[in-house]
Amino acid sequence: CGDDAPPFLPNEEDSPDRWFATVKRRTLPDDAFHRPESRTSELERKMTTKLQAAPKHRRPSLSHTSTMSMTPDGLCSSLPNLMLHPSSSLRTFWDFLTLTVLAYDMHATPVVLCWDLQLTGFLFYMSWITGIWWTGDLILNFRTGIYRDGALEMSPQIVARTYLKSYFVIDMAMTTADWLAIIVAILSWSADQSDMTSLVAKFPRIVKVTKVIRLMSMLRIARFIEPLERLGNQYFSEALRLVVNMVALLILIFWLNHVLGCSFYWLGTRNDTETGYTWRHSTFVENGPSYKDTEQVFQYLTAFHWATTQMTPGSMPVQPLNSVERIFNIICLIMGLAFFSSVISSMTATLTQLKMLRQERERVMLTLEKFLRRKTISREVALSVRKQVTARMTQTKPLEMEDVKGLSMLSVKLRQDLMYDLSKTHLRAQQIFRVVDQSDVSVLRQICTTGVKFKVLMEQDILFMQDKACDETFFVISGSVKYVQKPMREEQFAGEKQWLSWVALWSHWAHVGTAEADSSSEVLIMHADSVFQSVGRSGDMRNFFEDYSISYHKRLIAASPPEEMPNDLCVPFT
Repeated sequence: CGDDAPPFLPNEEDSPDRWFATVKRRTLPDDAFHRPESRTSELERKMTTKLQAAPKHRRPSLSHTSTMSMTPDGLCSSLPNLMLHPSSSLRTFWDFLTLTVLAYDMHATPVVLCWDLQLTGFLFYMSWITGIWWTGDLILNFRTGIYRDGALEMSPQIVARTYLKSYFVIDMAMTTADWLAIIVAILSWSADQSDMTSLVAKFPRIVKVTKVIRLMSMLRIARFIEPLERLGNQYFSEALRLVVNMVALLILIFWLNHVLGCSFYWLGTRNDTETGYTWRHSTFVENGPSYKDTEQVFQYLTAFHWATTQMTPGSMPVQPLNSVERIFNIICLIMGLAFFSSVISSMTATLTQLKMLRQERERVMLTLEKFLRRKTISREVALSVRKQVTARMTQTKPLEMEDVKGLSMLSVKLRQDLMYDLSKTHLRAQQIFRVVDQSDVSVLRQICTTGVKFKVLMEQDILFMQDKACDETFFVISGSVKYVQKPMREEQFAGEKQWLSWVALWSHWAHVGTAEADSSSEVLIMHADSVFQSVGRSGDMRNFFEDYSISYHKRLIAASPPEEMPNDLCVPFT
């Protein structure tokens, strides 16, 4: 805050109802560029008129933004749009169930196709469940927000366009194939009564194409890579994430062997071989039955065992007995040579990382224990310190710019471009900065490069304290921030795309509450003096900001009961 206008700090001697009436307005610096009043642009007159004509008895919002607010379950409060937050608990639960359905599809589809199983009984009911589920998932994808360039996008039109250009074609093809398979199964049951069945029989390619499309259902996993990474970064510690990656690698190996085993079984069912034999004609004991005379489960396990030996240095008595099987065997050996070596190296690297991480944590705790003993800290405090340090070490802190060593090598110009690219999307969430962007983008660029910084908060980290003077405003990029005012102690929460201490940008303010991170959060911090210094270099923007500041300050000091008192989250009538 400026020396000529010290911030007002509320105390017991001031009137509890009107303490904010003495808050002074923040003005642009005297050395900023001045422009004659007669040259006020049409933009300034229009925006000033719009500000003055704003309703004076509107309930305040928490965010001061034009974005839609989100309910705790992730649904947008604007009912006509009914958009779902991509990181909400409801969407996370849906994605978890969808992964379960996808896992069934990825394991059942190769079996159904290679064994040429009819959709009856359990398979038929599961086909209905998966068909209905994927149809609902396809519809829900049009109503779920997305992240674009790190910023949350909740516009239904933009979400729909993005989905149509990305995974919609794959999802639609897979869902259509599922329903075609169900229709073919139903028609095959009523072959004596239905005329349509004969039409399907005349066009067997329909069934073959449907099978090929269903085999491509494994491509759906690509759509879940980004959400899974985001959930892992949000909820998993570094050690747990390494363990999950290793488990995922083992599951991938199992699934690949499953697909190769099913394919090898299918090759064994062919009768048009040049030798007249397949691996299923061979026997597993001398003078015993052949593999084709055994149970289907044993044949699958044999094929799966054979596929596993192609990925690992194992062996088994099953051998290819025709050219197609031998070519397939050679391909599997080449794939196994490359895949097995990469898997071993990946698992070794993961185990090494886990060991180094454990050693680093042990070193930190050993140093902490040494410090607590030397300083003779009381047992209760020492226990609390140990527990919090242990808990913090298991949490994953998002990367800050200071943590990325490569950014320190950038030139000043490129670093400014990077700051502008990182900040512009978040600033455009506020209407006044959208006006700046449309009127003079150089001003917005200057604000982003000189007046903005980012801060990462872990749970219970303090963002600001009550009664502290401030000249910064805060924008929640991710996570949530808890706000408490004493002595009321009523908790309020600011979520993504919400501003805190917006009033500090327009007045010499002191915090009237304490804000701390309710979860791992990232916050954009904007320095008021730097913003005004950047705006002061543009005549149009200077006068526009001056008018906005005057209007905002008038509404701040005019607030009185029964309206809510101004605080760091909202100011009545603004």
